Amino acid sequence: QPSVLPDAVTHLLAQAPDSPLSAPDSPLGAPVSPLVEPALVTYRGATAYTGMSPIELAYDAQLWRYVDDPDAPALIHATFAPCTLLLRQGGTEALYQGEIDLGEWHWFVLHYGPGAPDILLYTVLLDPYAAAFALEVPPTGAAAARAACMADAEAVLATFVTTDPAVHPTGANPATEAPFAVTDATGWPVFATPFFTLQHPPGWASAVQPKNLSSGYWEFTGILPTSLAAHFQVRPSVWVVREANPEGLPLADWVERQSPGERASVVIESRALTLGTQPALMVEHYFDGVGDTLLVTWTACGDAIVQISTGGALRDDLQNELEQIYMQMVDSFRCAQSE
Repeated sequence: QPSVLPDAVTHLLAQAPDSPLSAPDSPLGAPVSPLVEPALVTYRGATAYTGMSPIELAYDAQLWRYVDDPDAPALIHATFAPCTLLLRQGGTEALYQGEIDLGEWHWFVLHYGPGAPDILLYTVLLDPYAAAFALEVPPTGAAAARAACMADAEAVLATFVTTDPAVHPTGANPATEAPFAVTDATGWPVFATPFFTLQHPPGWASAVQPKNLSSGYWEFTGILPTSLAAHFQVRPSVWVVREANPEGLPLADWVERQSPGERASVVIESRALTLGTQPALMVEHYFDGVGDTLLVTWTACGDAIVQISTGGALRDDLQNELEQIYMQMVDSFRCAQSE
């Protein structure tokens, strides 16, 4: 089952150690030389990846108090509580919330589900590693303080630089190329393979990872239109996975053998569809602990089974928009080997 996070983020967080590194030989972690203004100082420290170059952030010493902890260096806001920016975050499981451009870098923002709504994880990809910062913000009910804490923390993150000469700023991630209606696929581009065709929203990127002649993996990714006006842009994925069916299992038997993953889930809905001339089955799972909804549709295609899926722990309006896009893509699916 594909992750709800972008693949690169999932891979990097999985490899990062759970605890921060010991300080390298150079004196990292302490505030050093002043920058443009007397109150602005530079933090220089390690990421959670062994042997990688230091990173730097600049912060206003009148707004933030620096905590010189070798295992968990942090900035604590002088006005808002809680408002703490942890300057080195190790490996952890988290859910994708959205993306934002800060300074010269494109950041992925993650969260820990409904059990920890006041902690955000900001991650910047440095290829083949990452730098991650955990931000604890005031509770949702304190909207003004929460927004001000985030704004001040993001001003610090906007100063992020890496001393690694091989890594360059990721810049802005382009938005959708054209507006589109989530309930109407008329005019959506058609993606064609020797096995199937389907439509996807304008501006959405496609990535192909064929495994062999009998199986393959395709990912379609783009911004949800509603999130363009939000603080974090949300860029979900719809995955198409083609798997060989050497036993020639009927569709119902194949689906019965599948599992939504290791986490416990509740089946919200299960219904039969027809895609072109092919029968299909769609199942909606809900993972209560993280607030994640997973939509999966299976259909037989030639001598294989195709699975179309998406998931995410999104707020209600964005989840509804994603599900409408997903259904338009599913409805447009046509098996090229059976039409």
